[in-house]
Amino acid sequence: MNFVDMRDISDIDQDVYYDTKPVSQDGSSISTAAEMSYESELYDLLRNEKITTLFQPIYDMGENTLFAYEALSRAPRNSPLHMPALMFSTAKKHERLFAMDSLCRKKAIQNFSKLDSNAKLTLNVDPYSLVEFGSRKGMTVKFLDEAGIKRDRVILELTEYSKTNSYKKLRKAIDHYRGMGFSIAIDDLSAGYSNLRLMAEIEPEYLKLDKYFLSQAGAETVSLDFMKLIVEMADRISCKIIAEGIENEEQISVIRSLGIDFGQGYLLGHPAELLPIKPPEVLFLTNESGDDEALFDLPNIIAETGYVSAIRLSKVDSCAPDTPISSVLERFRKHPELQIIPVSLNSQVEGVLSRDEVLGAFSQNYGHSLYRRALAKEMMNRDPLVVNQNDSLVKVSELAMSRSPEMVYSPIVVCDRYGYAGTASIRELLETITRIKIDHAKQCSPLTGLPGNLSIDQQLDHCIESGNPFSFCYLDLDHFKAFNDRYGFKEGDRMIRLLADILDLNKQGGDFIGHIGGDDFVCLSFENNWKSIMNDVLEEFGRRSVELYEKADRDNGFIKTHDRKGNPCQFPLVSLSIAAVCSRPGAFSSRLELSEVASEVKKKAKKIEGNSLVVDQRNYNASVA
Repeated sequence: MNFVDMRDISDIDQDVYYDTKPVSQDGSSISTAAEMSYESELYDLLRNEKITTLFQPIYDMGENTLFAYEALSRAPRNSPLHMPALMFSTAKKHERLFAMDSLCRKKAIQNFSKLDSNAKLTLNVDPYSLVEFGSRKGMTVKFLDEAGIKRDRVILELTEYSKTNSYKKLRKAIDHYRGMGFSIAIDDLSAGYSNLRLMAEIEPEYLKLDKYFLSQAGAETVSLDFMKLIVEMADRISCKIIAEGIENEEQISVIRSLGIDFGQGYLLGHPAELLPIKPPEVLFLTNESGDDEALFDLPNIIAETGYVSAIRLSKVDSCAPDTPISSVLERFRKHPELQIIPVSLNSQVEGVLSRDEVLGAFSQNYGHSLYRRALAKEMMNRDPLVVNQNDSLVKVSELAMSRSPEMVYSPIVVCDRYGYAGTASIRELLETITRIKIDHAKQCSPLTGLPGNLSIDQQLDHCIESGNPFSFCYLDLDHFKAFNDRYGFKEGDRMIRLLADILDLNKQGGDFIGHIGGDDFVCLSFENNWKSIMNDVLEEFGRRSVELYEKADRDNGFIKTHDRKGNPCQFPLVSLSIAAVCSRPGAFSSRLELSEVASEVKKKAKKIEGNSLVVDQRNYNASVA
C-alpha cells in the first residue's frame, strides 16, 4: 500500500502517525467531540475525494535537469485533517487506512498525468502495507494504465513509519513490483536500523539520504564522513543517492564534491501543485571548467541591481480593521482574481485577509452563523510578508520562499515611504528577477562576471535617491599598460581578474562591486568600516600582484618595456589607486555630480607612487569616520 504523504514538511513528530488514537498538532490528546468531528471529516474526504496532491521536484545534480517529482498529499486547508500525520492517524483509527492510501495514490497519478514531462514519479510506500495488503494487487497498475503512465517511470519509495519483521515476505513483494517495471527507493536512509536492514535485503535502485546529515556536513565533521561511506556503499550495489533537505548553495557544493547523483530541497523547489518548471538558476552556478566557484554570482547580482520598486504592483484597495467580514467575503466572490486583501489603518498595514481563509471559514458547517458578524481584524493574518520598495529582490524572494508551503505563493504586500502601496504576485517577483538576470547577462563584464556600466549607473541612482549614506570608491591600476605590453593580454587579464577576486573576497554585507571596463572598478560600501576594507584590498593586491611577475622583474622592482613612442623605458610594478567619496543625504543630486568629484580625487591618488587611498575631504564628509 502506498502512503503518498506520510511526511509533513512542518517536521511534526512522525511517531504520531502510528498512534492508536488521533492527536492534535501539538501532540495533546483529542477530545471525544473532536474525534467524532475528525471521523465525520474523514468520511467526507473519502466520499468526495477531497485530496490535493503537491509535488516536490528532484534534480539530476550532474546534468542539471529535472529527474522526478515526489508526490505529497493534503486535505483542504480548511479541513481539520489538513495536516497529513493527523489525517492518516485518523484513517488508521477508523480502519480506513487502505481507502485513504488508495485515494491519495489515485489522485497523485491522475494529477501527475496532466504534466507534459518525462520526469519520474515517486510514491511513498510503507513496508508494512506491502506485506499486509499484498493480496490487493493491481490497484497501482490500474491507475497508471488509466492515466497512460508507464510503470518504469514510477519509483516506490519505502518509508519507515511502521516496522515489519517479515523481510522474506517484503522481499517477495518487492520482487513482484520490480517484475512489473517499478523501481525501488529507501526513504531517509540512516534514520533507523530497519532502513539499513532494508537496504541489505532489497538492494534498492535509489537511496534517499536523510536531510540531517547534509545539514551537519561541514568541512571536518562525522556527518560528512558518514556521507562518504554511504556513497561508497551505494556504489557497491549500483545504487543512486538522492540527497534531501538542500537549503543553500554550500550544500550543493558538498553534494557535487561527493558525487551524489540527485538532490531535493527547498532551494531547488518547494512542494506545489504540479506546473511545468525549469531547473533553478542555482544548479548552473559552476563554470565550464567544472570548478565549484561560480563564474557569475547571480544571487549577489540581483541583490546589487534589483529592488522591489522594479516590480509591477497591483493596486488592490485595502480595507479597514473594522470592516465586516461579510463585505470582504462578497468582494472575494465578485473578484476571483483577488488572493489577498490588505488591512490597513492610516496607510499602515495591520494584516492581510486571505481568500482561502475567508472562503474556507464560510464553507464549514455553521460557518455563516459563526463568522457573519466578525470583523476583518478578527480574521486577518497579523504577520504577513510586508516589504519596502527599497528592499532587494533577493532578500524578498528568500523571505517569500521561507514561508509555510500553503503560503509560499501568496502575494506580498509592498509599502513605500507613505505606507501601503500595493501587492505583488510571486509570479511578478520571479519574472522581475529573471528580467534583471537577462539584462545583466547582456551587459556584464565577460572577463570578471561583475556588473557593468548599466548596473553601476542604476545602483548609483538608487543610492542617491534613497538618501542613505554610502561610500563610493573608484579603483584604477597604475602602470597597467606597461605590464600588459611586457607580459601579453593573457597575463593582463589575470591581473584584472585578480583585483576582481580580491574585491569580491573583501566586500561585506550589501557592498556593490562593478567593473567599468579595462582596469577600472567601482565599489559602493554601506559599512562603517569601509576604509578598513579598502586598506585590506590594497594590502592584499600589493602582496599577490607581484606573484604575476617573473623573478628578475620582482627583484628589480620594475620592468623594461617601451613607452607610447616606442622608446625603451623602465616602469614601476603595477600598483592600485583608490579614490573615495563619502555621500551623505542630499550631498549629490545626480551620479554625474558624484562622478565628477570622484574623478578629481582619482587624479590626486594617481600622483602618489605605489598603492594609495585618497579620501575626499569636503565638509559634508566631516562626520564620516
